[in-house]
Amino acid sequence: MRTLPTALMLIGLISPLPTYAQLSLQQLQQQAYQLDPQLQYLIRQNETDNLRVQQSGRLANPEIAIQADNLGNASLKDLDGPNYAIQLNQAIVQQSLLSEIHSC
Repeated sequence: MRTLPTALMLIGLISPLPTYAQLSLQQLQQQAYQLDPQLQYLIRQNETDNLRVQQSGRLANPEIAIQADNLGNASLKDLDGPNYAIQLNQAIVQQSLLSEIHSC
């Protein structure tokens, strides 16, 4: 009678093992990623760093400015009427010789 509970206990311990053996390494990594917020943070930080490396050396995004003055004031005296201005700026960073000397 003692062997029956022992046999049932062993069957209960052994039965979950095949389900873990069926998981691939990629599935286990995906589970670890989903369950660990610190790992998620580190992976996202690594992706961000990779994107920064890709963007280094490229030009920054251009800026656009639109200005409109005296709209609807055409009936007032001594005004030139409506004025519009559209400006597009592209920053180009140039490293000076002086900064190169200080970095050495």
